[in-house]
Amino acid sequence: MCCTMYGIVYDKNGLPVPNQWLELDNSFITGPSGEYSTRIFSRIYTWNSIYRNNWSQVAIEPISYALRPDSVIYRDIHLIDTLYAGVPLIRNQTVHVMKIYPNPATDLLRISLNIDLADPVFEYIIYLCDITGKTIRWIKLGSGIGIITIPVDFSSGTYIARLEGDGRMIETSRFVIR
Repeated sequence: MCCTMYGIVYDKNGLPVPNQWLELDNSFITGPSGEYSTRIFSRIYTWNSIYRNNWSQVAIEPISYALRPDSVIYRDIHLIDTLYAGVPLIRNQTVHVMKIYPNPATDLLRISLNIDLADPVFEYIIYLCDITGKTIRWIKLGSGIGIITIPVDFSSGTYIARLEGDGRMIETSRFVIR
């Protein structure tokens, strides 16, 4: 179930951001004066970042909402980081929902989740990918908060864990296997 959110996207200097491809729940292109309109999922939620067309995250001033299906909401988007650098989010503005330890790991890998999946509307999945992006394992998450223990039975190297749900990527984290 979706709603419509519209407004103007402003850069970190307070100027409108024209003609840029961006994404929240769905992608959109800003107009010549920075105006946008996009469909978002009906839920209680807070956005802390927005995606660019190269899938880099850009920090924004938090946007919170609680929407019913087919409603419309006006929210301007104010960038905190520069749109062109793709700089990672500033730590004190990011709430990490996934922690991987030990890092590096040798025989067991643990992923701690700091989210409540008691009544998910969508499927939540953790994908473990090698550095080339190839999925080597995926784990469908059940309800509850907890720790997932994964036996390490893949080669030494650098890997990425990607948490997806609610129809979007929620978080990624890099880890090392020795």
